[in-house]
Formats: sequence, C-alpha cells, structure tokens
Amino acid sequence: MLLLTLLLPLYAADALSVSSGTISNRVTPPASTSALSHNQKALANMPQFPRTWVPLGSVFELDGSRPNKVEFMGQSYVCYQNDPKDTNSWSVVDDACPHRLAPLSEGRIVHADANGNEIKLKDLRKHQDDAAVTKLVECAYHGWAFDKHGKCVRIPQATLELQQRTIQSNPKSHVQAYSTQVVKNVIFAWIWPEDCLQFTDVSETSNQHAWRQPQHMLANLGGETTTYTRDLPYGWDTLLENIVDPAHVPWAHHGLQGSRQDSIAINMTTSNSMSEQGFSYEYQDRTLGMLRAGFGHFRAPYVISYEAQFQPKEDLQEARPFNLTAVMIPTKPGWSRIIIHSGAGSRGYPKKEEEAMAAVSTQAKKKKDMKTNLLFLIVALLPTWLSHQLSNRFLDSDLAFLHYQEQERLVKRQVDFDGYCMPAPADRCIAALRKWIRQYAHIPTTRTVAGVDDARSSGGGSREHDDHGSDESVSSSFQQPLLPESPLDKSLLFDRWSQHSDQCKYCHGALDGVKVWRRNSLFVMAASVLLAKFTLARIAVVACLAVLKVLSMVESSILKGGFDHYKNH
Repeated sequence: MLLLTLLLPLYAADALSVSSGTISNRVTPPASTSALSHNQKALANMPQFPRTWVPLGSVFELDGSRPNKVEFMGQSYVCYQNDPKDTNSWSVVDDACPHRLAPLSEGRIVHADANGNEIKLKDLRKHQDDAAVTKLVECAYHGWAFDKHGKCVRIPQATLELQQRTIQSNPKSHVQAYSTQVVKNVIFAWIWPEDCLQFTDVSETSNQHAWRQPQHMLANLGGETTTYTRDLPYGWDTLLENIVDPAHVPWAHHGLQGSRQDSIAINMTTSNSMSEQGFSYEYQDRTLGMLRAGFGHFRAPYVISYEAQFQPKEDLQEARPFNLTAVMIPTKPGWSRIIIHSGAGSRGYPKKEEEAMAAVSTQAKKKKDMKTNLLFLIVALLPTWLSHQLSNRFLDSDLAFLHYQEQERLVKRQVDFDGYCMPAPADRCIAALRKWIRQYAHIPTTRTVAGVDDARSSGGGSREHDDHGSDESVSSSFQQPLLPESPLDKSLLFDRWSQHSDQCKYCHGALDGVKVWRRNSLFVMAASVLLAKFTLARIAVVACLAVLKVLSMVESSILKGGFDHYKNH
C-alpha cells in the first residue's frame, strides 16, 4: 500500500494544480525545404491515419539544450529548444543531416552569432543582449549546422563562397523543419505531407477541424501539469487497448493501485456516436477499495482521458474525483510512447510546497479527510525523479505480458482482436476501439500481402460486430507482421534508461548526482580507513557503506526495471 500511495501523482485530482494558459508557438518551414522530405514521403505512402497535430514529447522532461530524438510511425525527428531567451520555443526537424545522412540527434545544440559562428558557453554572458544570437543544431559527423527553420548555415569543409552558393541554390543542403505548438507541456508538430491549412477552420464559427488541434485533445487539462513519459515495447493499438480497459487494474497492478479483491463485474457502456474524432464510454468499477463511476473519452487518435469520482465511504465526507489524461503515440512497429499528465505538483515548478500546504490547510478542517490531504502533501513534495521511478514500477507491472500478448496475436497467430474471447460488458470498449481503428486508422505494425483483406489493417471501411468483438465477415487471414523479435532475455524489455531516463532531465540529473555522491563517499571512506583507530572514523566507514548501498539501489532503479507477478501475492 505504501507504493500505491506514492504512485498517486499519476491519478491524483487537480486539487493541487495551478492556473496556466496554453503555450503556443508555430515555426514555419523555410521555402527552401518546401519539397517533401523522406519522412513526409514515407507518411504519404502509409495506409490512412487521421491528419491531426502529432504529439511527440514533453518539454517538461526533455532537455532543451540537447537534440532529442523522437519517433512517429517509424520516422525519426529531432526536437530542441530553439530560442535562448524563450524556454517554450521548440523546433522539430528531420533526424538526418543532408550531407551524409548521419543522425542529428547524435550531435549537439550550439549558440551562434548572426554569421553562424559558435559562441562558447563561457562567453554567452557577453552576448546576452544580442538579439541576433540563435541556437543551431550541429551534426557531430562533419559540423554542418542548421537554424530553427532547417536552413543550413555552416559547411566547415567549404569556402565561404561555396557555402553561400550551396545554401542559396541547392535545397538539398537544408533539413526539413515543421510547424510546432507547445500545449500543456506537450510538443506537437505538423509533420504530414499535406498543408495544415487544409485541416484548419477558416472562421471562428466553424469547428469542423477543431478535434485535430492540440487544444481539443488536452481540453480537460485545466491547470499546470507535470508529465511522465515512457517508450514501451508494444504497439500503439495495444497501448490504447490497455488504457481503455479499467478491468485489468486490480490484477495487473495488484499492490500498486488497489488489490485483486477490488475486482468486480464492471458495467460499461459505449456511446453510439463513434466518429473519426473518437468516442466516449461510461463505466463503474472498484479500485483502492472504493467504488468508482465516471466517463472515459477517446480523443482520437492519441488521447484518452478519464473523469470519474470515487463514491463516498463512511470515513470520507465527500466524493473524491479521479482524473487521468494519457497521450499514446505510435513511434514504430512494436513500440509506442505514453505521456501521462498529472496535476499534483512537482519539483519542476516554483512555489510547489506553498501550493501543497495551502491545499492541505484548506481541507484540513475536515478531520476525516486528513489522511487523504497528507497523502497529497507527500506526493507533492516528492522530487520528480523519485516519482518517475515509482511510475516506472507501475508500468513495469503489465509491460511484459502486453509485449508477449502482441507477439502472440500478430506474429504467431496472425489474428486481429477476432481471436479474443470477450463475453463480459467490461470488454465493450475494446471492441469499440478496434472498430474505430479498422474504420478510421490502421495499425502501424503490419503490411498488406497478396490475397489478404486490406481493411483489416488499413481501415478501408467499417464492419459491424457485437459487443464480444466477433466479426463473421472477416476471414482468418491477416496482415504480415513487421514486429521486431522478442529478446531472449526478458530483462531487456525493462530497459528504463533507453525507455525513459535518457530523455528525462530529472532522472538524467539524478544519475549524475549519484555519480557525484559515490565519488565523494568513496573519498570519505578511504580517508576514514586511514584514520580507523578513531571511533568516528569507523562510524564514517559504516555510514559510507550504507550510502553506497542506497546509491546503487537508486542507480539500478534509473537504469533498469522488472516485475515478477508470481512473487506479487
């Protein structure tokens, strides 16, 4: 139950959130890169997928001073903070230097003057009032550098005259940049080959395309939010299935959110108004020992949000709200990215402690709610890196069997959800989700082979099916899977470093801190050994050994995870 308590940042209500407006920034690609890039051509040749602004990552976690690799539908991009004076101004460009196609994500971000010459970090203070100072993404292979619009501004191997001639006359010297918006700490980009104006409402009274906008996708987030991001070794559709399924929580997350004893027959109904924009559903379940009822909303194609309430208990005067918003991104076959929003406060924001204390003191008058209030206070005061390790533990608990489930379904049996047996009302949402995918999107983990019905993967038309997911009109044939093979060593599925920590500035910083503490502890311990004849020195040795043990545990939690259900009684 203690771990459950510490995991509440993912599911806490907005009681501790603070008011914040939407941050929006658009970057217009330069005319020199108006031709379709390789990534855009690849997306154009894929089966249908809704044309909306695409979420790529969280600026709350990403380090804007480095080029961060992000992926969508098997294509790679780089995002970075492009304005030294505006922390909310970000660029997204293709992750390939046009010179020899080396990944720009392996390069660095440099400050430069008006002529593209690098300004060393130690000299930045001298240029703090220079409006011409900009940030460039630099290729680590040969030093080519590009501005926020993707324009090449430096070719070290060429004379100045040749550089200017190449930059002005050869559009291949530039890298494709994309329009971006930052909304609720999530960076969205328009990376499609079509012009985004085709999918933008032309008047304030029209809302035909409003659902394609980030503001609509995250409309239920009313205040400042923190995030937790992780890349997961199973596909976007499998991740969506998992998030719309509250029935798995008591079993898959036993001891983390409630227990197996919470499991009851779930009454779930889905809306009849399914459209390209998604659908809603109503459910009633039990978790944390409390009955819960509310609504879930699939804001297609990336966002699922929950708005529910725990029913009052004898020791709780009022119903407690439950709010959860998750963003699911198809990164590549067999992989997906989840961004979970929390309004519970974090060390990433100033005055967090004051806000937490104010929320607690306001409700503390209700003595029967004191336990819950203290819980929120503990959650709010946790350092971000620690709350992320607890979130890692939560996602570890269903990671392995979701990966293997997808492999069984797509690789071994080569069936869609028609292979499922779903007799309970709790499964209606899964059937609705699969119907939506078939009709409006496709699963980016398969490709069509001769003699196979395209519609199963590409969404070429809707099919009627009952609540149990049966579909008599579909044959047993299926699409050829493109999933990577499962690793022989299951522990490789739980690589927290590559899945989260490497691109999280808080966890990355915590690991750097561990290294400093370990070095200092070893130094103190070595000095204490030399002075071992003194009692304080011997105590210091024991203390250093204890610190080193704790540091090893912290380092291990940042780098790798794991979960064994047979031990979770």
